[in-house]
Amino acid sequence: MSSPGEFYNSLPPITKAYGTLCFFTTVATQLGLVAPVHIALIPELVLKQFQIWRLITNLFFLGGFSINFGIRLLMIARYGVQLEKGPFERRTADFLWMMIFGSFTLLVLSVIPFFWTPFLGVSLVFMLLYLWSREFPNANISLYGLVTLKAFYLPWAMLALDVIFGSPIMPDLLGIIAGHLYYFLTVLHPLATGKNYLKTPKWVNKIVARWRIGAPVASVRQAGGVGAAGPGAGGGVGGGGAYSSARAPPESSNTAFRGHHLTAAAIVGHDGSVWAQSANFPQFKGQEFSDIMKDFDEPGHLAPTGLFMAGAKYMVIQGEPGAVIRGKKGAGGITIKKTGQSCVFGIYEEPVTPGQCNMVVERLGDYLLEQGL
Repeated sequence: MSSPGEFYNSLPPITKAYGTLCFFTTVATQLGLVAPVHIALIPELVLKQFQIWRLITNLFFLGGFSINFGIRLLMIARYGVQLEKGPFERRTADFLWMMIFGSFTLLVLSVIPFFWTPFLGVSLVFMLLYLWSREFPNANISLYGLVTLKAFYLPWAMLALDVIFGSPIMPDLLGIIAGHLYYFLTVLHPLATGKNYLKTPKWVNKIVARWRIGAPVASVRQAGGVGAAGPGAGGGVGGGGAYSSARAPPESSNTAFRGHHLTAAAIVGHDGSVWAQSANFPQFKGQEFSDIMKDFDEPGHLAPTGLFMAGAKYMVIQGEPGAVIRGKKGAGGITIKKTGQSCVFGIYEEPVTPGQCNMVVERLGDYLLEQGL
């Protein structure tokens, strides 16, 4: 059994930082070092007296020492950690951007008098809970040992308990709204339209890289033991099939070759030569690869017949004409991103979601495009 110090050190960076700030903010208020009113979100003081710090400090206050305070900290330690170590593993910049976007959304909502609340820390924690419930919808949760339910319904069950115990429900509702907005813009909308309007900004990636936050980025060979030939001396890929450290894919894309999220993955040149692939990536048969390339050149080519990989048929769903092809087959599917010289393939099965596969494949494809590949 690990010691408290070992447990704390094992926490992922963003969740650990946020939980620590929440804890010490409450400690400071309990010791009288700072009054809650001095860190609360009071729009008049922000706008008229330029007390800008209130836009940030209110996000770290979870209330005084109480059972509810302990529950909120445990929610950070469980749901925040599972998010950052699961769907956001090696995607520290994406997780940080999610927290920034959620905070900004909550602040904007608080401008509306009906939604205003002096402290948004509980709302931000509830947003983490909501997103966790969407990423792990089928997990079984025991609610205080009284009832077992699917994780998908957990936010609403917690909201109902707050109503029963007389706690304010507005912070919970704000968290659900912010969480659903993020999930809609990053998963549901891209899946339906093929367009992601909430990609992590470059400045967030630069912050993470500058301060070396999170796990170091692994090369393709390290990530999944992928062995393949590079595209040639002029292609910018190191010999032996592994990317050089200077060209290592961004951390948000490495998951495709770690075997953690995707069933199989590969990078294939436009001429059909394999640059890199996982051991279980299916082999093309006949004209399958040619048909895929033709669909990029003539969008809609595969729609009548479907997309075939090693004889397996995928129903083609909406992608990005000339750039991304998406297919569904039962509970799984495939995403293909075309770059300047290659195509990135990602195949997934449950419990991986289409949105997770899209993000992994398309981020790696975007990186290759930036490198001229």
